Amino acid sequence: MKTLEKAVELFEFKIEDQYSEISKEAAYFEFISDWANNELPMNFFKDSLELKIRNLNIWVESNRSEKDLDLEKNCTMLTQ
Repeated sequence: MKTLEKAVELFEFKIEDQYSEISKEAAYFEFISDWANNELPMNFFKDSLELKIRNLNIWVESNRSEKDLDLEKNCTMLTQ
């Protein structure tokens, strides 16, 4: 549970940093809009907790295709 708590704290810090000129509540709406319109920086979700979160196996099913998984792996490799 500590890993998820840290992940949420980090996410909220990134939201506050990305949208520092508006309230926290408004920042969440801006974030959702930017995410839906693919306007977030590629490294927005990249952090040191990513692997730890994935290793928790919270999500047991994935609706992503093999093609999507390959694209994700390639993007991850490019950002490292």
